[in-house]
Amino acid sequence: MTFKSKVEDDVPTDEKSRDQLRVERDQWRELFTQLIEQFPEPTFAVDDERRLVHFNDAAEAAYGRSRANALGTLGYEFFETEGNSEILAETVARTGETVRESDFRKVPTPDGHLWNRSMAVPLTDFDGETVGAVETTPIVTDIVKERNRMSRAQETVTQDVATAVETLRNKAAEITDSTVDIANLTAAERDEMDRVADAIADLSASVEQIASSADETETASERAAELVRDGQEAVDETHEMMSVVADAASTVESDVTDLQRRIKEIDEIVDIIDDVAEQTNLLALNANIEAARSGESGDGFAVVADEIKTLANESQQQATRIEQTITEIQTDADQTVESIDEMIDEVTAGTERTEQLERTLSEVVSVVSQTTAAIQDIAQATDEQAVATEQVATTVDEAADRADELAVAVESITETTADQRDLVDEIDETVSELEATMVELDT
Repeated sequence: MTFKSKVEDDVPTDEKSRDQLRVERDQWRELFTQLIEQFPEPTFAVDDERRLVHFNDAAEAAYGRSRANALGTLGYEFFETEGNSEILAETVARTGETVRESDFRKVPTPDGHLWNRSMAVPLTDFDGETVGAVETTPIVTDIVKERNRMSRAQETVTQDVATAVETLRNKAAEITDSTVDIANLTAAERDEMDRVADAIADLSASVEQIASSADETETASERAAELVRDGQEAVDETHEMMSVVADAASTVESDVTDLQRRIKEIDEIVDIIDDVAEQTNLLALNANIEAARSGESGDGFAVVADEIKTLANESQQQATRIEQTITEIQTDADQTVESIDEMIDEVTAGTERTEQLERTLSEVVSVVSQTTAAIQDIAQATDEQAVATEQVATTVDEAADRADELAVAVESITETTADQRDLVDEIDETVSELEATMVELDT
């Protein structure tokens, strides 16, 4: 039984009442038709046979289907609902229960498809029997697209945020590990700085000691140079004295040679005297012989001859002694000449050694001068090194202070990293909550 026939059966029998009911019926029918037609959302109605009896302009525009093709057609056949054997209005007309769908329906259209979210209410007669249903289908394609876009964005954001959170968590862990390593390295560096500072302090003391020793060595070197120069002067004086001695020896040798020559001359004179004495002695002997021949008259002459003989003998004896003395003098002169030759040889050798010593001392003076200059350079460099060492010590102390500051900064970074890790965890929780909220919004 249709909705129309049901109403007609309940019409009173008197003509006036029937006319009145017809008027009211037509009015309500017109009002219902106007309601369906003017409803801003796609709206249509089915009868109890699940056929479309109303199909407004909004439905035509939304689904791209004409009202002429819709009326009298089964709903699911007309809409070609994918995966369903009836549309919502048909379900409500069958069950008599109002339905508001929470899910979106995908409905095919000539241009593709659209999404709606339907609601339907049953139509009942005076006896409460369901005689049809009205369904309105707000088009939510834009909402679905936006929801899908938001869902994709949510997935992307969730994935990106999750990746970023995980990256931040890993980076925070790495930073924590790095700060721990840096803290350990800083502590080790601080200990190393302390050891370097101690070593530099010892080095500074050693450099100062070396500088002091260099100054003392420089003084000693200068004193040695003075002594060497004094020795060189003494050698020069000795060389001059040796030259004088050599000259004197040469003069003595010449004098002794002259003496030997004169001794030879004296020896020759003594030989003449000796010959004269012998001849005088012979003459005295001849005189005695002649005096003996003369007798008493020759006695005086004999006495003179004896005296002459005696004088000749004494002269010969004195000549012999002179000859012996000359021989001794000659021997001494020869020995003197030999000694003088040896002395000249020694003086010559001494002169050569003195000259060698003079050359050696000259070289020593040069070396000592170079050594003194080098020691002065060392002393100056040592003084500069001492200043540099002090500067290095100051720098090391400053580095140690900076290491302490770095340790404090690293500790602060460690605390900040811990706070950052907590913040990352909070972000992760917030993202999870946001994701849950998005899911709730979708439903």
